[in-house]
Amino acid sequence: MVLSLASFTPEADPVPYDEEGIIARLATMNNGVIKARYDVAVKSYLKTYTVRGRRGAERMLGKQLLYFPMFEDYLEEAGLPKDLKYLAVVESALEPRALSHAGAVGLWQFMAPTGRFYGLRVDSQVDERCDPRASTKAAVKYLKDLYAQFGTWELAIAAYNSGSGRVIRAVKRGRSTDYWEIRNYLPKETANYVPGYIAANYLSTFAEVHGLDPELPPLDLQLTQAIKIYSGISFETIAKLTGLSLETIELLNPSFRKSVIPASEKGFDLFLPRRVGALVNKWLNSQLPDADKFASISSNPIHIELPKEDMNAPYKKTIYYTHHGESLQDLSEQFKCGIAQLKAWNKIKNTSLDYCQPIVVYHTDDVIIHQDREGGPNVNELSNIDVPNQLGESNLTYRFSRETANIRKEEFILYKVQKPESLFEIAMKIEGVTFSDLLLWNQLDRNFILRPGRTIKVKKQVQDQ
Repeated sequence: MVLSLASFTPEADPVPYDEEGIIARLATMNNGVIKARYDVAVKSYLKTYTVRGRRGAERMLGKQLLYFPMFEDYLEEAGLPKDLKYLAVVESALEPRALSHAGAVGLWQFMAPTGRFYGLRVDSQVDERCDPRASTKAAVKYLKDLYAQFGTWELAIAAYNSGSGRVIRAVKRGRSTDYWEIRNYLPKETANYVPGYIAANYLSTFAEVHGLDPELPPLDLQLTQAIKIYSGISFETIAKLTGLSLETIELLNPSFRKSVIPASEKGFDLFLPRRVGALVNKWLNSQLPDADKFASISSNPIHIELPKEDMNAPYKKTIYYTHHGESLQDLSEQFKCGIAQLKAWNKIKNTSLDYCQPIVVYHTDDVIIHQDREGGPNVNELSNIDVPNQLGESNLTYRFSRETANIRKEEFILYKVQKPESLFEIAMKIEGVTFSDLLLWNQLDRNFILRPGRTIKVKKQVQDQ
């Protein structure tokens, strides 16, 4: 299946299409699967993403947070290029229950026979084509087999869409193994498939250039845990026990057709928001023989329908200030969240962290965030510092001067934030100005996060001679 561009609702007031800029940026893309090129089909996709259907593109970009890290893990484990993850964007727009006109289902759009061949269960109770993890494992195996058969990713990807037989016939008719030379011998959908892949890669890489802001999923869908279920349980029972809406449970467990997890000796993974995991585990343990009985759910039939905007409410938000040498991997392990989540929450583009960088963390009560200082170092004592070009371990070599300047004249000047930076960083750049001064002059909380374009007051200081 090639993503239907009609599924992206047109904007009332579309933005201009920057064709010259797009062509230039495509030339800089470093994709490990297909070399980018620009043609009519690529243009059609990109116009939809960046002009006509921007809201749909932003929703799809937000869903990448849920699926791309998992795609990358499975692809890397199989020795395949991580950039193959963009295929799922073309296939399903990252909708786990996407259904094509031909009957293909899921993130990776498997037909039932192909899904079963690659180990997916497809029956009246369970359709693992909708299971993000199981279907991704199957898709990785399928892609690996296709690449072994055709030898190029262009042909392998085309075969993933239309089947090996059609690609083999196109190669014979076109007398070439170059996808672009045999493209006209392929079905129209397949001829647009590789261009769709190129456009999906471009969208993910340059969304910010086009002013596209990913619409992040609710935290209940981001911060999850798996609980093994053997005896079977209905979504309605889970909803009564936890207060979760049926919609949330179904979004996290899309492969169960009747909103029931059937009994199984091997067990099924039930995915739930982490905030209710302990409660469900306690209840499940209480159902074991001779276990202490937990409060019966029948005596407490609570079913709270949470609006989507309230799905973030049960989580705590903490500002953490980084220490010397800390990495995103360190913070991910400490805060029980993904690296991709930390980057998305804080709009971080690179992998390195600055010293005393404020990091927004969303977490449940079981994650205790310890700060061994309030808001970073004792910046009141940092009145004169040699600031290196990059903050980091070199902070250890800073020269501190604790001499207090005699101020005879003071007035405010305005400082415009040009790039993401903290109040602490600004204080270190301006001699005689401390972190506490900036908080006081601007009446800001120490956890306040500055955004580019913000103007703050800085008191100009003239020392007595």
